Amino acid sequence: MKRFSLRMPDDLHAALQHSAQKEYRSLHNQILIVLEEYIRQVEFKDLETILEPPPTALEIADRLMIMDGDNNELVNLLELPAQALAVFGTRNRHFLRVFNWIPDSADSRQEFQALADAGYHIRRWG
Repeated sequence: MKRFSLRMPDDLHAALQHSAQKEYRSLHNQILIVLEEYIRQVEFKDLETILEPPPTALEIADRLMIMDGDNNELVNLLELPAQALAVFGTRNRHFLRVFNWIPDSADSRQEFQALADAGYHIRRWG
């Protein structure tokens, strides 16, 4: 077992101490359990990523995902009809401008793909 010193903020120490007391554990044991649980979660996510098959080129071509600022969820623009969409900054705060979404237009797809890749949000306009 390795031995080392650890400096942590007072509020984090207090939270860990409180959590340890609730579970009738020592602070040392609580820190180990929290770290082990975190490692298990990270390894599980990594395993999910490895086991999940990557999307095919056809699946990628059939979707254009962007964050819907009205509902706070990703939407596939290719499933939406032609319409005017307001585009907001990455935290859904600052209005950028209104763009016309035209599903059949390669230019419109390219424009909205760039906005989606940059993390912009959309809202229905009007």
